[in-house]
Amino acid sequence: MKKRLISLFLAAVLLLAFSGVFQVSASADDLLGQAVTTASSDADGIHVSWNSVEGADGYKVYRRAAGTSKWTAIKFVLDEFFLDNTADKGVVYQYVVRAYEVVNGSKVLGEIDTSKYSSGIWLATPELKNAESTDSGIKVTWSEVTGATSYRIYRKTDGGSYAYLDKTSDTSYTDTTAAKGSSYIYTVRAYAANARSGFDRAGIKGASLDNVKPSIFSDSDGITLTWTAQSSADGYKVYRRVKGTSKWNVLKFVTEASYKDTTAAKGTTYEYAVRAYITVNGTKVLGAFNTADAVSCIWLETPALSAAECADSGVKLTWKAVDGATSYRVYRKVPGGSYAYYKTVTGTSYTDTAAECGQLYTYTVRAYAANARSGFSKAGISGVYLKNSTITKVNTSSKGIELTYTAVDGADGYKVYRRKEGASSWSTLGFTSKTTYTDTTSIKDVKYEYVVRAYKTVNGKTVLGKWYSSDKASATGVGKVYVIVIDPGHDADHTGATALDGTNEKDLNLKIAKACKAELEKYDGVVVYMTRETDACPNPGSVNKQCLISRNAFAKSVGCDYIISIHNNASGGYGGEVFYPNTNYRPEFSTLGKAMASNILDELSDLGIYYRGLYTRTDDDGEYIYPDGSYADYYSIIRNAKLNGYTGLIVEHAFVDNSGDFYSFLSTDAQLAALGRADARGIAKTLGLTKK
Repeated sequence: MKKRLISLFLAAVLLLAFSGVFQVSASADDLLGQAVTTASSDADGIHVSWNSVEGADGYKVYRRAAGTSKWTAIKFVLDEFFLDNTADKGVVYQYVVRAYEVVNGSKVLGEIDTSKYSSGIWLATPELKNAESTDSGIKVTWSEVTGATSYRIYRKTDGGSYAYLDKTSDTSYTDTTAAKGSSYIYTVRAYAANARSGFDRAGIKGASLDNVKPSIFSDSDGITLTWTAQSSADGYKVYRRVKGTSKWNVLKFVTEASYKDTTAAKGTTYEYAVRAYITVNGTKVLGAFNTADAVSCIWLETPALSAAECADSGVKLTWKAVDGATSYRVYRKVPGGSYAYYKTVTGTSYTDTAAECGQLYTYTVRAYAANARSGFSKAGISGVYLKNSTITKVNTSSKGIELTYTAVDGADGYKVYRRKEGASSWSTLGFTSKTTYTDTTSIKDVKYEYVVRAYKTVNGKTVLGKWYSSDKASATGVGKVYVIVIDPGHDADHTGATALDGTNEKDLNLKIAKACKAELEKYDGVVVYMTRETDACPNPGSVNKQCLISRNAFAKSVGCDYIISIHNNASGGYGGEVFYPNTNYRPEFSTLGKAMASNILDELSDLGIYYRGLYTRTDDDGEYIYPDGSYADYYSIIRNAKLNGYTGLIVEHAFVDNSGDFYSFLSTDAQLAALGRADARGIAKTLGLTKK
């Protein structure tokens, strides 16, 4: 009660001090803290942001023109920022923000100090007027922008990107660095304190014209030819031929003193020549044609980056050779940085031996040849140098084989490999961010070898460090042998659904199950049983309910860890689905079952089967209750597996009465065998099994 009285008192004081637009509800339990604002502007408008206020549900933004007294509420917002794009350009505005909380459905405003406002102005985009050639360069002029205190001038060449040139407080600027005979495109941005305007992306074109000697170069956009502008000429005729041939071909008539050839074949060296012309009575009269003035150039392909791999001494960058290139320049940057020139090489690879361990770098390459340079991949290719990690200790216990290995600077984690002693290839055990890893999937008395590689995640991909098979460590397996029971659903007494060609589901299930068993037996650490290997019912004369119970009784008798019941669906629909235990009673079986169900269905989906999903089904009618009083799983195979102390799954591979499913996945022995092998791969992946 005391806290509420204080809150009401403070609210009343604030109400008297800040009358008019601002009101505070007397129903607030607490007064919210002040939101301190900042304001800046760009082409989109005035960006107002503020610090978050503890306990606030949202904020109310107010605005007034500088020099006026009345505040106007603009908007309620939920975040700590607001873009004001309704402001008049050239007007200075002041902003304040109040936090609010929702009390009984109403917004209750917190405290505010209007003397602590932030100011912003939305500047108009400068209107470009002219870019004229003068004795000292190209003079660019533009209209004055209300509120602007300075202007920044940007420049680019055709096909390039705008680059900052200079700044001024005037409405004109002369570019004295403009090359004679070259043309440029200019644009201007207005600035004022924390405000900047947009800019005219099209810009305005100007040229510094003097007689210059013809030149030629190429870049990513093509081969650019320039020549001396003739004041009396009406235009020019451009010729081209492949270097080493005699015949000149006409490319184009142009009126400008430059031409960009984008039709050249990359990797071919061309010669170019130009003739000036004047127009007399509608006819082009050509000037002299001196082939000695011909210039040559090649248009280079952009190097295709191949790899940025961790090498013994750094990051090895490779790329494909570019026809006509005589050298390559390598550029490098770190995240958030810009490309910087690094090295010039003549080959198609470069190893960055200065790369720091664990530091991510992005590389790109540009090809060069005399007056030609290619484009470059702006995305580049990323690489990281990671030293090798060495296993320093191996401990064996009932939990498994624990490996301890050296930490690598900058690594995000480590990839652990294993192979059986004497094997030629390594298998991945897992990834971890720790410098220890316990192999819980080893098979008892099997001898293994282990190696570890550091890795770093780059753009969502795993980049691996160095490793050496000589650094391997050895240990003898201590893990368990898994017992898998494959249950081909249905039998001669309980036939199941009927397929489109009249085949009974029981026959399809048995073929899938046999293929699954055969594939699983190619792995170490697993013993496989089947509840039936013939058409006959494993519990002759029983009703289906009792037959299912007996199948689980068999599984329990052989020490089952997982029972996988093989089925196919019917009666509308398509695709595959897997049922696993619910979380009632012994929830660990739900976790184990879902993991295996997911891996099995992923493997089936890779065959092209539609992914219907992973499901549990609970007996909500309460016919079956688990010992702890919770509702049991609906399906007998899953329910009795849980009661017996192991995990049960039902795999519904496809629909026997759907033509797409049947003829794509169920109509031949080869198709059925593929389903069984997919089931086995999902099981093996879950248990971490490796091939014998």
